[in-house]
Amino acid sequence: MSSEVNRRHIPSMLVLIFLLSSLAPLLDFTSDVAEASGGQRHIYTFTDGSNEAVALYQSGQKATNVKVSLPRGAEVTAVEMTLSGASSTGWNQIQQTSRADWMAGDSVDTDSRSDSISLGLASSTLNFSSHQIDETPTSGNAWNDNGSFSIRQPHTSNASETRFNPQRTVTSPFGNQGAGATLNYRGWTYVSTFASTTLNQVVKKTYPNNLSTASSVAIVEGNCNIPSPTGSTWGAYYGFRDWTISDDEKLYAILGLNRQSASISELVMVVLDIRYEDVWTCENTYDLSSNSYGPYTGISYDRSRDLIWVLHAVRNTVTPYTFNSDGTFERNTDLQYSYFSSYSEQNGLVAHNNMFFFRSQFNYYQDRLEAYAISGTSTTLAKQTGERSISARGFGLYYDGSRLSLIDHYMWSARYYREYGTGWAYPISAQPGTSSWVSEPIITNDDVIMANLETSWSATSTGDRVDYWVSADNGTHWVQVTNNETVHFSNPGNHLRWKLQLVGGTAVSWWLSMEYGTSYATSGTWTSPKIPTGTQVGTLQPQWTETTPAGTSLSVEVSNDNGTNWHS
Repeated sequence: MSSEVNRRHIPSMLVLIFLLSSLAPLLDFTSDVAEASGGQRHIYTFTDGSNEAVALYQSGQKATNVKVSLPRGAEVTAVEMTLSGASSTGWNQIQQTSRADWMAGDSVDTDSRSDSISLGLASSTLNFSSHQIDETPTSGNAWNDNGSFSIRQPHTSNASETRFNPQRTVTSPFGNQGAGATLNYRGWTYVSTFASTTLNQVVKKTYPNNLSTASSVAIVEGNCNIPSPTGSTWGAYYGFRDWTISDDEKLYAILGLNRQSASISELVMVVLDIRYEDVWTCENTYDLSSNSYGPYTGISYDRSRDLIWVLHAVRNTVTPYTFNSDGTFERNTDLQYSYFSSYSEQNGLVAHNNMFFFRSQFNYYQDRLEAYAISGTSTTLAKQTGERSISARGFGLYYDGSRLSLIDHYMWSARYYREYGTGWAYPISAQPGTSSWVSEPIITNDDVIMANLETSWSATSTGDRVDYWVSADNGTHWVQVTNNETVHFSNPGNHLRWKLQLVGGTAVSWWLSMEYGTSYATSGTWTSPKIPTGTQVGTLQPQWTETTPAGTSLSVEVSNDNGTNWHS
């Protein structure tokens, strides 16, 4: 097994060869009284009597410190000089020893995600843990929160609020008809605008206390075929009409192409990977109107039954769907329910604990919150008493495990973000101190030799944190890991586990992704980015430290012409 690492301008800098043409304007000649015979060759020194001098050139000014003494009356027919020199700092040494340095280079079958370069894996396996609702530890006392799909400190008490009772309002900074759906996620309030023709400007990550924008979410369209906004100029904008987060870090969302109407040609069902707060990647798009199901205007992930429900208002039905990675879907019509509402249009859905909440349009200026329940074996939902009037019209209804949330879309006067009670209890008062979670083992045929963990966690109090470890030998030896840093196991094994420790009451683990493998590539290269020197390079002096076990080798080559020629 061999390993080859190519690097440009490895930690070294070079002697600069000055050109005579560039120094000629810098020479200042003076004359002294002397006699000289014609036709003779004379060699004279600099004014200080030395045979060498250094020209000081900086800030774009001519160097005037180098002077040559010539005898008075001498006729100068030619000047012959040998010039040599170096940059003003001598040898300029640039160290490349950190992860950032390695990550900036180009790797081929090598791994640069640590403080050293090594061969990459011959093949790797990826294990993604999004802390799903059915995930359990083999030991530890941390709590899997199926409200926010995270691992948290155990909570010591619960709270409950009357269904549809107002709990909180925040003045909306978004203009009339400027907002779509909203949701709470990882301590942020995300708001879909309905006033942009650019996908990357549609979703705003806002501060919960005042809804001021912290950043715009970049939506990577990838291989998804998302149409452009359609319809009249006044209404042709992107906006999410309703959306829901499942326990796999996916956002299932109904994207509108026109804020004035919701015909089947103006709706697209999209599934996005939202593991990164500021970058959401589209995985697939779907048309749910087939087989005369028509428009779809509400969607909700049911934590209690691990189902995704879609509301088809024209058919007055709520139907569970399964979305496949190949762009197909299945409807489970055996679990489909019909309903009868006094209002013709529903624009938001929440499903949980055999209950369905609708955001229904009461009139052109107002909405209503309605509640329906599964009743025995009936396929028709039973309307529950009690509604909540909303003094504005809008899109979307979201449940974050504690409250319902929505935002106003249409109202010429003040508009608000609103939260309401659900009638369901939810945990509060996180336990201080520490708690832990040890994963189930991943059993492999061969010993795991290398692993890389990418993690996502947060904490709102100073000193709170989440620490992660990984073990290849079933937890006998643990290695603490840094986010996205590769570890090479001193104790390989075929029972791979990870564990975490929550320190402090606000520490939360959101997800982790583990890449691992059982064999290295046979050879690989790493090439550094070009290192600007500011001067021409004449000499290269690379220095490095290596560890080469028996049967392996490493070579280093350098180039001073951007990789055209390499020198070992």
